[in-house]
Amino acid sequence: MKRFFIDPPDEVDEALLTGGELHHLRNVLRARPGEHVILFDGAGMEYDAEIVELGKQSATLRILCRRLLPRMPELSITLAAPLPKGERQRWLIEKIVELGVARFIPLITTHGVAKPTEEALQRLGRYGIEACKQCRRNQILEITAATAWNALVAMPRKDEPAYFAHPAEAAPSAAVALGPLSTTWPIWLALGPEGGLTSEEARLAEDHGWKPVHLGARILRVETAAEYLVVAASVLAQAPERGD
Repeated sequence: MKRFFIDPPDEVDEALLTGGELHHLRNVLRARPGEHVILFDGAGMEYDAEIVELGKQSATLRILCRRLLPRMPELSITLAAPLPKGERQRWLIEKIVELGVARFIPLITTHGVAKPTEEALQRLGRYGIEACKQCRRNQILEITAATAWNALVAMPRKDEPAYFAHPAEAAPSAAVALGPLSTTWPIWLALGPEGGLTSEEARLAEDHGWKPVHLGARILRVETAAEYLVVAASVLAQAPERGD
């Protein structure tokens, strides 16, 4: 069944679709009353629902059953990265949603090229919802306000581990530095733009307890590097402790 994003319903047994979700239901899918769909509220709840009424401004649906089903990995990942250009932003958001990243922080760095404007952030939010609909994830990707590199690395993390991608010769590979990971603590991952972090930015991160890792000899696009880091962390979180 088709999936639609809703605000948490006020009524116990009724929900409304408006805006783009209504357009998709009524004009794209040409749904009719009596048909069944799946709703999700972005906080982990999923609902089986029946279309009761289709109007010009909203659609009314009867909730038939509800279940808490976030479909999130055990490891909670915060990813911080500068935005790539154009349609590559959509690709980045789609993939990190599919991989289960919990929070995305759009970064402002010295060599960054795409500006994370308010309009861009709203667009990223729409991409995130579309990706959740496709991959059956019920918890929306949290997208924060644009954040400068110096503010990111100074954020309080308690004992949560934090790593940033940096092609320094002395930096260990991501596979060595990240694994094995405990899923007890959330993990922070960050990377710079394709032009790289400045030496000052890298040094500032290390001064705040961030550990550098390198991603190999090739220069990767922002979205590729982001997926590399996330996949490495996700896989290594399932690895046995050394010595087992």
